[in-house]
Amino acid sequence: MYMDTPKRLLHLIDEEDIRQSPEKFFMLDQCGFFICTEGTASVSFFNKCHIVKAGALALFHPFVKVVFRNISNDLKGYWGEVDLSKALPVINQVLSVENIETIKSEPVVYIKSTVFSNLISKVEEYLKECDELEREIATTEICRPICNALLKSRNETLMLDVLNRYYLTKSKSVLHTTGHDLVFQKFMMDLQKNYTTHHDTMFYARRSSLSPKYFSAVVKQVSGAAPIEWIIQTIIAVAQNYLTDTSMTIKEIASTLGFPSQAFFCKYFKRYTSYAPKEFRMNHTI
Repeated sequence: MYMDTPKRLLHLIDEEDIRQSPEKFFMLDQCGFFICTEGTASVSFFNKCHIVKAGALALFHPFVKVVFRNISNDLKGYWGEVDLSKALPVINQVLSVENIETIKSEPVVYIKSTVFSNLISKVEEYLKECDELEREIATTEICRPICNALLKSRNETLMLDVLNRYYLTKSKSVLHTTGHDLVFQKFMMDLQKNYTTHHDTMFYARRSSLSPKYFSAVVKQVSGAAPIEWIIQTIIAVAQNYLTDTSMTIKEIASTLGFPSQAFFCKYFKRYTSYAPKEFRMNHTI
């Protein structure tokens, strides 16, 4: 497979996949979704548990850990994930931040059987088309740029189909994107790319060509939280995932997240979680 080939955003998974590779569901810089076709499980997301069973569609934010528990032996479905920087430009075309933030509190919807069958048909058609395009990309050099563009287009279409089905099932009106929404979404993309090197509001305000004061006001108006709160939340969420789901030392985590020293990271982490990193690892590792 060539480096410039877009990755398909959807894969068939079952209960064995989830039990054997739980780390694949720890979302750092990815948006995710799960379409359940058989079986049941409970999904922990933002420290809340949600039941998924056949006919369920679950959407997940980036920078959080998605944990499957109480997994039935017959659990099957489709797991999708897409890089935040690729998802948001597409989502920006159709959704406001308020619509996107709704997913945090209500990530799971149940779809009527006839409509669900139609969604699965689209998924199966998508996977078949991906197989064909990937074969052509690997074997036919002259068509490679076209096939890459087609695969990217298929990814975007499926992403919008999934979002469309989620909001239609919720039966709530979808609000249009505003200029302030776009400022916030750019901030989210910039944060995803730079949270390990830039922990200050000034950097992100400059990226949007706005004064720090106005930038902070826009972000807080749209999202309910100031930029510095989003920065802290992101760093802490990623640090918690590293502590509970990897064998990285605390010194390595501090360096990876752009802190000048382990001591500075430990002070920062304890300030916002009330735990020292070592204590958090001992108390929260599954």
